[in-house]
Amino acid sequence: MKMKGYITVGLLAYTSYRVYKNRKAIRSQLQSAKESFLVAQENLLDIGESLEKIAQQKDNLQAVKQDLSYKGRVFNQEVQAYLKQISAILEKYQDKRP
Repeated sequence: MKMKGYITVGLLAYTSYRVYKNRKAIRSQLQSAKESFLVAQENLLDIGESLEKIAQQKDNLQAVKQDLSYKGRVFNQEVQAYLKQISAILEKYQDKRP
C-alpha cells in the first residue's frame, strides 16, 4: 500500500470511531429531524386546507358583494324617490306661506 491508501484507511477509521462514539447524539438528532419533518408536513397539509377554504370563501364573498351592491343601488333609488316626495311636500307648504 502506498501512503495515500494508509491515509485514507486512517481517516475512515477515525471517522468511524467518531461516529460510533457520538452514535446516541446522532441518533437523537436524526429522530428530532424526522419529527420536525413530520410536523412540517402536517403544517403544509393544514396550510393547503386553509387555502382551499379561503378560495371557497372568496367565491362566497364575491356573491355577497354583488348582492350588497345590488341592494345598495335599490336602496339609493328608493331614497331618491322618497326625497322627491319630501321635496314636493316642502315646496307645497313653502308656497302657501306669505
